[in-house]
Amino acid sequence: DHDLTLNLLKLAKAAGCKYLALISASGAAASSIFLYQKTKGKLENDVIELNFDALRIYRPAMIQVRRKEERIWEEIALIVAPILDICSLGRAAVKVDRLADSMVKDALIYGTSGNLTAEKRLVFISNKDIKSTR
Repeated sequence: DHDLTLNLLKLAKAAGCKYLALISASGAAASSIFLYQKTKGKLENDVIELNFDALRIYRPAMIQVRRKEERIWEEIALIVAPILDICSLGRAAVKVDRLADSMVKDALIYGTSGNLTAEKRLVFISNKDIKSTR
């Protein structure tokens, strides 16, 4: 829920949190005609307004993850994801463990108090960038 997420982030900011890594989505835009991208875009805009010292917004495409519950369309998407990813030169999918690894590495580098200003305050990280982080 957008409001709940935003309220939790406001509490984190008020408690002194200076670094935030947010998972959004490829194509996120508050002006999108697609509900998912529109919702993610609105959240991005609201989080940017909170003015964290360092904000890294991850915009993965399809996140490849197996769920416990069955979702037939997601199962089909997971089967075709590797093919789509090759055809799109790495822009179509990312494995969940790769996303997590990228976020942890960035947090260790840029999330420490000494490095909060080492990068721009706001950084958008694309699917391809997520995959290229070593």
